[in-house]
Amino acid sequence: MKKIIAFSLCLVVLLACNKDDDDTSICSGASCSYTLNTSAGEVPGSVPSALQGEHNLSASYASANSPFSDGTTGKFTLDGNVLTVEIENEACITLYNPYQSSFAEVSFVDDCRDNLIYSVSESSQGGLNEINVASLSGNFYCQFK
Repeated sequence: MKKIIAFSLCLVVLLACNKDDDDTSICSGASCSYTLNTSAGEVPGSVPSALQGEHNLSASYASANSPFSDGTTGKFTLDGNVLTVEIENEACITLYNPYQSSFAEVSFVDDCRDNLIYSVSESSQGGLNEINVASLSGNFYCQFK
């Protein structure tokens, strides 16, 4: 009987430590969960399935006060309604709880570290169009495409 109990415990431990349970989409850096401003009409955003996955993009159209210059590269990973941002030479950040900023765009707000908005838009043909970066007040900084 003791052997059966010991075997059962070992089996439970092995199953509980399944490698498939690792969440590699969340970086080890900061995380930020935005609180929707419902009084301003913000509604929860929903990232379309066509945009899910990893996108390696480059910055362009950078304004003079942009934190990112033209040519800066970044990896943007969309997993459900979670955006992980990994910009070259910067610490990564994971953003939760986007709001729907237009019909084809959801915005992830980093109001806890860099004070930026990442607006992810879908192209009219499906798939990722671009990710615009702006200040919290809405001033355009650049786009990653």
